[in-house]
Amino acid sequence: MPVPTDYKVSSPSANFETYPADIYQVQIFDIDLDKDYVSAFTGQKQDRFKFVYIILEDKYKGKKLVGYAFAKWFAGKGKESKLYTITRCAYAFYHPDVDISKLKAEEMLGSKVNELIGKQIRVNVDQTTKNDKVYNNITAYLPIKKELPAIQVTEQK
Repeated sequence: MPVPTDYKVSSPSANFETYPADIYQVQIFDIDLDKDYVSAFTGQKQDRFKFVYIILEDKYKGKKLVGYAFAKWFAGKGKESKLYTITRCAYAFYHPDVDISKLKAEEMLGSKVNELIGKQIRVNVDQTTKNDKVYNNITAYLPIKKELPAIQVTEQK
């Protein structure tokens, strides 16, 4: 099930840069499904979503961050899938009356995931260094407290 990727932002940075460790309010800009991802741990193919976020504040406004979430939908016993967490954070502001535990996995792993595009959440970004390169890692997802002016997301024809 390919997720449409025909969205663009008016003037983003074309490169993925590193940013200081902090909490950033972001807009979900794009979601793409990678059906060919091979786990480094198991060697097995796993479906995963690539989330592209646009930072909405400070001097990094309009810059991109990327995060990944396996195409799994679960919560319970103190654990939840990353996709569930991202959805929970978005729904907390935009759909506070919806109990996301009632959403079906088939919906969230299907077309309903596209409803997250354009929504805002906050992400905690840390940095790691590997082979003398610095990388950003999204380590936590949080609901927003108030909506910031959105970056214009338009459909390409």
